[in-house]
Amino acid sequence: MGGIEYQVKLLVENLVKHKDTQVTYLSRKLNRQFTSPHYDLIQISRESIFQRSGFFMDTLKLLRLLRKLDPDVIYENGGCAYTGIAAYHAKKNGCKMIWHIASDNELENRRPWSRLKPHKLIENKMLEWGIRNADVIIAQSEIQKKIVAQRNQKAAIHLVRNFHPSPEIGESCEKSNQIVWVANFKKLKQPEVYLELAESLAHRGIDAQCLMIGAPTAYPKGYQNDLEKRIRKIDNLKYLGKLPIAQVNQVIAASKLFINTSKWEGFPNTLIQSWMRKTPVVSLNCDPDHVLQEHHCGVLSGTPRKLVEDVITLLGNDEQREAMGENAYDYAMRCHSLENLRYLERILLGVQEQT
Repeated sequence: MGGIEYQVKLLVENLVKHKDTQVTYLSRKLNRQFTSPHYDLIQISRESIFQRSGFFMDTLKLLRLLRKLDPDVIYENGGCAYTGIAAYHAKKNGCKMIWHIASDNELENRRPWSRLKPHKLIENKMLEWGIRNADVIIAQSEIQKKIVAQRNQKAAIHLVRNFHPSPEIGESCEKSNQIVWVANFKKLKQPEVYLELAESLAHRGIDAQCLMIGAPTAYPKGYQNDLEKRIRKIDNLKYLGKLPIAQVNQVIAASKLFINTSKWEGFPNTLIQSWMRKTPVVSLNCDPDHVLQEHHCGVLSGTPRKLVEDVITLLGNDEQREAMGENAYDYAMRCHSLENLRYLERILLGVQEQT
């Protein structure tokens, strides 16, 4: 389960506790084995080769579903053509549309297009229209809030930092001689950078087990197989596959460092999971709202070479690493508790009451 899905899962489970609130969950991908007695789950469209062109391919299907459901409020998490489709339905049918930013990329237009790939232009334009016409926007960070305020000057914009349940009472934070990387194996996450880190640590004689957790990817073709072949050749690296979130948290809690190698992010849940378990973060590019630097709960490296040096430095300095872990815990418990979930819930219910 990805970060967006987990945040939405927690939100939906809270919303359905209100007897006067009916929740329907729409998604392109659904686990057909999962059902809930408390809310309906509807798959927007079946998987096909055409879906790779973009979410705009589901325009008519999603509009038909929205007309049938006739919602008072549409909450959409993540930016794509669905953002524009949802905003269009809301504008035409007198309901409210809430857009929740999931990634900085959605605001900075890092999705290149060309004459050979015009579908990306369509996807971008529909997202942009949705941003400009959303009634309420939820930002994950101060930076996102400032950027989106320039794109939509009419919407009510709220800062709601990502949230995560506190560690279980008695959950151990005793560290093993290991570091960990957790993400889906998308190219955006740059897992190959972590492989290079593991190789560099082995070459430098650094005694630390490097662990990887995450769902495999089917796209681009051959990418996952090539990565797994490389992983099997690196003695200090172990790929644990996709794990339930409880097991992910256990591995993070037992790790000395958490490594993030993504090109860009929004506000990754994995950072919060790590901080709550006193595990400092060493990040290649991602430092939302400068938290790593300002709250001293990790390091922003900036380059793969510096990433290696930062990891080696922290593995060799217990006092500095443990101090960062304490800072991380204090920050996460103060700023990323489930109180943020309750705040988001109040926003949605308040918008519902206005309709």
